[in-house]
Amino acid sequence: MKHYKEKFLAIGLLLLFTAQSCNQEENLTYGDFDLNNDYLVEMNEFKKVFTTHYYNEWDSNNDQALDDEDFFVTVYDIWDTNEDEKLTKEEYIMGFDYHYGNYIVEDFAVIDANDDGVLAYSEFYDALYPSKFYEDWNLDDDDMLSENELAENVFKRWDYDNSGSIDLDEFSDFDSYYLEI
Repeated sequence: MKHYKEKFLAIGLLLLFTAQSCNQEENLTYGDFDLNNDYLVEMNEFKKVFTTHYYNEWDSNNDQALDDEDFFVTVYDIWDTNEDEKLTKEEYIMGFDYHYGNYIVEDFAVIDANDDGVLAYSEFYDALYPSKFYEDWNLDDDDMLSENELAENVFKRWDYDNSGSIDLDEFSDFDSYYLEI
């Protein structure tokens, strides 16, 4: 009987370690995106890696399509850097102003409808849904973001000097912000 207990314990530990290693987030580096090793990440390289490793992470309801709800949920989660399911004013400013530009004119206090000093998802969604925020990402206007549309738009935010490629400094600025979905 002792022999069977040891086998079950060993199998259980093996399954536990296997499950943990399969669920670990990928921590891709600049080199993983720079497929041709020229020290620049061009859009085609970025698209290939980003879509392979991150597109499905944006599909919050697992329906194999990225609609506006998936988009807003994921953007909210990305901006919520301390992962407390609330956006502070600092998180909102960092996410919205620094990375996305001016889509709405209301300041944080107006968007914070219940005046508690943080934005719940519903407040965030109510402020951004009527804007062109999602529409500008949905390039073919079909109400779904394709892998290419998502990757192109993320690439454009990372390529802040509009050179058509992402250098190591640009990658470093956005790496932890976007890739830890």
